[in-house]
Amino acid sequence: MKKKHLISVLIVMLAFYNVNAQKVEEITHRKIYIHHNDSSIECSVLLSNKRTKANIRTSYYWYDKDKILMNQGGFGDKLLDGLYQVVTKNRQLITEGHFKIGAKSGVWKRWNEQGLLLDVYHWNKGQTNGEYQLFDKGELIEQGQYKNGLLHGKQLIYQKDTTIINKYKEGKLVLPKEKKEPVLKEGKEKESKKKIPKEKEQEGVVKDHKKKSKKEND
Repeated sequence: MKKKHLISVLIVMLAFYNVNAQKVEEITHRKIYIHHNDSSIECSVLLSNKRTKANIRTSYYWYDKDKILMNQGGFGDKLLDGLYQVVTKNRQLITEGHFKIGAKSGVWKRWNEQGLLLDVYHWNKGQTNGEYQLFDKGELIEQGQYKNGLLHGKQLIYQKDTTIINKYKEGKLVLPKEKKEPVLKEGKEKESKKKIPKEKEQEGVVKDHKKKSKKEND
């Protein structure tokens, strides 16, 4: 009897713990569904933003009156937090990503209505950070990297049979350095010219003199 009593007590305690855990989740987050003519948004929001401090450089997203609003450096109530998805009326997924306390975080992807991938971006605290890829009809056409919201590093653009390579540093295009040919000074240029030895010059004069003397004699 004692064993059965202990087992029943444990079952009641576990059930009570599960109910409380569900209540905490329901209190902190709430599922949101926004329906448009051609698509629907599915996401979740925080019900309390008291401990959140705004960052001037961060873009925040929140829910208000059946709309998703966005602002840089500030926010309203009910910040987006967790999985964010946009689907068409035919339930085709066209956007997927995550929010963390109102800011985009992690990997974000977009597809067209045919299910072909359009782009992939990495986000951190509301700014593009890391690799990105662009696609056209399912084929990769561009890739590169971002750092704190700015292009940084090597960028590859694929065009037919050619690949254009650009390099960025903190959002600015780095131009390739031009190769300059060495410029010789005037003194060195004169030294580089071949000089006729004096002996040979004198020999040439003697030979010319002999030729003239022969003509005179004739």
